[in-house]
Amino acid sequence: MANIDNPRGFRAVRHLSGAIPPTRRYSIDSSNATAIFRGDLVKIEADGNIACAGAGDGTAVIGAVASCYDSNKKPVSYIPASTAGYADVWDDPDTIFAVQADGNTAREDIGATKDHVTASGNTLTGVSSHELDSDGSGQNQLKIIGKVDVPGNEWGTNAEVEVIIVEHHYRSTASI
Repeated sequence: MANIDNPRGFRAVRHLSGAIPPTRRYSIDSSNATAIFRGDLVKIEADGNIACAGAGDGTAVIGAVASCYDSNKKPVSYIPASTAGYADVWDDPDTIFAVQADGNTAREDIGATKDHVTASGNTLTGVSSHELDSDGSGQNQLKIIGKVDVPGNEWGTNAEVEVIIVEHHYRSTASI
């Protein structure tokens, strides 16, 4: 049975220690030209605010967005482009995320590093469309640690995989 092509961004599924993955609130300024959705990978900007992390742009990732808030700290489904707000981010470097691959992945990809693919999220649901870039090799943003163990998810095209962020803001990339 083929996997369904349904990108939903990055979702924390567990922590390497077995604890519940923690979140921390970050501010978003109105200078961002890109909307921020739940499940987007984000980075810290020079001014201390967060913005969407580029796909393989060499910038360390801080984590993935868990929830969004407007400038009054009221929950919203996403933060539109050029709008100030806040986001709770799973920012612990030992958080394990589930994400859909944009192409073919196999058991032999466990331990491989890959980048992610950015795409605009769904403005009705507020859910990200970021995916794992199944192509590429070398030192990249994410390390595949396994396949998400749910019925109907098989290795192959559009598989849901578990990853950790290796190019993390709180971790030296020299230890990858």
